[in-house]
Amino acid sequence: MQDKEEIFLRKKADAKSVIDSFTKRQEDCIKFLLEGYSANEVGRLLNISRRTVEAHINKVKAKLRCNKIIQLGYLIGKFSEKI
Repeated sequence: MQDKEEIFLRKKADAKSVIDSFTKRQEDCIKFLLEGYSANEVGRLLNISRRTVEAHINKVKAKLRCNKIIQLGYLIGKFSEKI
């Protein structure tokens, strides 16, 4: 049976690996959303549509297996050094 620390370290490595696989555009969208910008505002800042912003965020949430932006923010804050 695995101990809790070993499981945590494996999950941390998995999360870091996923976060490292984000595209530059996905990182930009996440960064602005976590700073409090709306999808419309992010789209204007990055010169892309709101729907494209939402698509990037949905792909990120799927990669990290989270449903809400708050979960995404928690995982990014806990495991990312680059965003």
